[in-house]
This record gives sequence, C-alpha cells and structure tokens, in this order.
Amino acid sequence: MAAPPPELPDIDFLPADYREQHRQRRSQMWRLVIVLSVMCTIATAAFWQQRVRARLEGDLKVANWMFEQTAAHSSKLAELEARVANARQQAAILTFLRQPWPRTQILAAIVEPLPESIRLTEITIARSAIKTVRVGSSNLSKRSTGAKKNEQSRSPREETLRQLREGLRASVTEIDLHGISYDNPALHRYLAELVRHRLLVHSELLDLEHVEEGGEVRYHFTARITVAPPWERSESDWQPNKQPTEDRQAWQDKRFRSTGRGSAT
Repeated sequence: MAAPPPELPDIDFLPADYREQHRQRRSQMWRLVIVLSVMCTIATAAFWQQRVRARLEGDLKVANWMFEQTAAHSSKLAELEARVANARQQAAILTFLRQPWPRTQILAAIVEPLPESIRLTEITIARSAIKTVRVGSSNLSKRSTGAKKNEQSRSPREETLRQLREGLRASVTEIDLHGISYDNPALHRYLAELVRHRLLVHSELLDLEHVEEGGEVRYHFTARITVAPPWERSESDWQPNKQPTEDRQAWQDKRFRSTGRGSAT
C-alpha cells in the first residue's frame, strides 16, 4: 500500500501591505456602522423628545387655559358670594324692620280665647324700656374694647342691623288689658291660656277690684301681657297653642329678672 503524499505548506503570496490595508478597510467599515448606529439612535431620541415636548407644551397650554378659567370662575364666585352676603344683610335689615308683630294678630291672640264671663273695656299696646343691671367699669372697658374690634370687622349693613337689634332688644312690647270679669277662676285661666300662644310669653295681673252691686259680683281687673320678641323665634313659635321655646323662655326669665316682676300665671 502506497504512502499518502506529503502535505504542501501554505504559502502566502500576498504582500503584508495588502493585508494591512484589508484590515484597515474592515475597521473603517465597522467604525462607519457604529457611527451610523449612534447617529440613528440620537436622531430617534431627538424625534421622540420633540414629540414628548410638543405633547407637554399642549398639556401646558390646556393647564394654563384651565387655570385662567378657574381663576375667572373663582373671581366670579367671590363676586357672587359678596353680592349674596350683601343681599342677605339687606334682607336681614328688611326682615328686622318688619319684625314687630302685626297688631291684628296680637288682638286676635287676645280675643280668641276670651271667655263669655270676661268683658274687655280697653286694650293698650305700647313699648316700654327694659331696665338693665349696671356692671363694673372693668367689664365695661373689656366689652368696649371687644365691641370696637367687632365693629371694625363688620360691614356698614351689619353694623346697622346690630344697632337696630340693640335698640329693639332694649324695649319690649306690652299689652295692658282693662276689663270686667264675672268669674275669678275663669280670669286666671284666661291669663294662663294667653301665654300658650306663639305671640305672647308672659301675663301679669296688675290690679283686681272686687265689686258687688245688686247681689251681682264682678271683678274690675288690669292685666299686662308681654309680646314675644320677634327676633328670636323658632319653627314651633309659628304654630299656635305651643309652649314658649327655650329661647323665648330664656328671654322671658332674663327680662323679668332685670325688671324684678313675677308672673301671675
């Protein structure tokens, strides 16, 4: 069996300069590919950044428009609230000026429960001042200082309303009844029934004179009825035949403690 021929050695016929140029060309190609890739990446990032910026600028414009609208609505709301506050103050003043009870209602409240055994000869409706208890000078100075601070924070309408209320609170509406009763227990029941009405809070028998003529007994009486303060009334005060509310009862106790009167009922 014949032996295999010997392998021939690899002989490089290309010069070394040619191979060096080939390696440099390949390196330049890869550099070009890398540069192009980086440039594409930068271009893509710039494109997306531009889109994001455009979107953010659009959102900013919408936000600015909404802010302007909100500021305009807030300004309009503040103006409307101020107008509502002024209207409420004006309504409070008008309501306060119309507060005193109509005399027809007061007369109806007195006449409706009147029994047949009682005859009224005279009815007088008038306002009288409420006596107040003096306080020490230190308390007065403290109250005056606090009042000055409150006056500075009040609007002119609020100050007018406060002055009107203070003036009305310093007086009370009273009704003097003069008449003749032929039944003394019925007279006391009548006076007790009056204060159950929503307009009346107190009844007081000022004078009672026993008269007997021809075997007939009669009583000449004078009674005083206090009208409920109209600035402190609740829903129950609008309903007839109700007991005085807590506000009315507190006002009644305060009013008669200051005057030193007692109730005949």
